Amino acid sequence: MGTKDLPAMIDYILTRTGRRQLHYIGHSMGSTVFFVMGSMLPRYNRRIRTMISLSPIGRMTKWHFAMHNNSLLYNLMMSEYVSFSLPIYRVALRNRKF
Repeated sequence: MGTKDLPAMIDYILTRTGRRQLHYIGHSMGSTVFFVMGSMLPRYNRRIRTMISLSPIGRMTKWHFAMHNNSLLYNLMMSEYVSFSLPIYRVALRNRKF
């Protein structure tokens, strides 16, 4: 799917619309298929303007460039991961001004 189906869909959409790039939203396996395409067919990477991955089934490694425990990007990603992974229904912060 990542080497045949998704590239064919992207080519079709770009041909029909006359655009050079598109935005891609993948959910679950749709994210994984995109990761496969991006790694196996890197020429398609320039055809994607934005990729949004919802509930991806996949694991990214080799994130040495910015994934230090004290980096801003790492802290942001971990806070987002924790907020969506834990069963938190409501977080109420009390402030006497409000």
